[in-house]
This record gives sequence, structure tokens and C-alpha cells, in this order.
Amino acid sequence: MEKHYEQEKSLRWQAWYDLTRGRLLAGLVRYTEYELICNLVMRRGPLSNISRVQIRPSATLRAGAGMQAVAAEAERLLKRCLEKNAHTPWAYLAQRELDHPMGLEFQQFTAPPSRPRPPISRDGAPGSARPKSNPSPVIPPRL
Repeated sequence: MEKHYEQEKSLRWQAWYDLTRGRLLAGLVRYTEYELICNLVMRRGPLSNISRVQIRPSATLRAGAGMQAVAAEAERLLKRCLEKNAHTPWAYLAQRELDHPMGLEFQQFTAPPSRPRPPISRDGAPGSARPKSNPSPVIPPRL
């Protein structure tokens, strides 16, 4: 496509090509990274005793040399779009894509179990239990 790209007279088409192909390739890398992380987590087994998981952008790619080449091509196209079309919507979108790394990392967090609360007495002091029956007043319906 580079041969056709150089022969293209429309600067608008060149900007569109660089941005669109760069974004599609970056999306492919991110999707592949996400799929890889999900597969790794599923192989590990159920996520027991985990309070929260988080998947965040990372500069490190896990998907191998093939995806690193795709990521490099995406970055090259997006940077070319940025350089050749400064101060345009294409440059804005290319910069936005470049601001977020294409790799992903998985983090899991475990919160300690909560401690049981001591019973509270009627006067609010801890130590003695509240009486079991504390009926709320019954309010008759309005007619």
C-alpha cells in the first residue's frame, strides 16, 4: 500500500489512511492482549478471595513478536499522521491513540475480611446485646 500511498494526491485521503489503519492495528493489538490476559486468568482457575480485578494499559506487550510488529506499524502510521497533519482532527485522534499504551496488565486486589462488630446495648455502649423485641410504633393510615 505504501506505493499507492505515495502516488495519492489527496492529502485528506493520506491522513484518513494513516489514522484509520493505525487505529485498527492498535485495536487489534489491544484486543489480542485482552484475550491473552483473559485466557491466562481462566487457566489459573476461579478468582476466589479476590475483591477486585483491574486491567490497565501497559507499555509491555505479552502477545509475542508478531503483535509487536503490528504495534510498531500502528505507531508508525499514527506518528506519520500526527506529523503530516498537525493541528487537524486527524492529528488530535492520532495523538489520543498514541497517549494510551497498547499493552495491558492484570492486577487483582484482596481486601482483608471484615471483623465482626460487637453487639450494642440500648444505651449505645458496646458489650451487651440489644433486646430482641423492639417494636416500632404502628401509625394508623390516614383516611
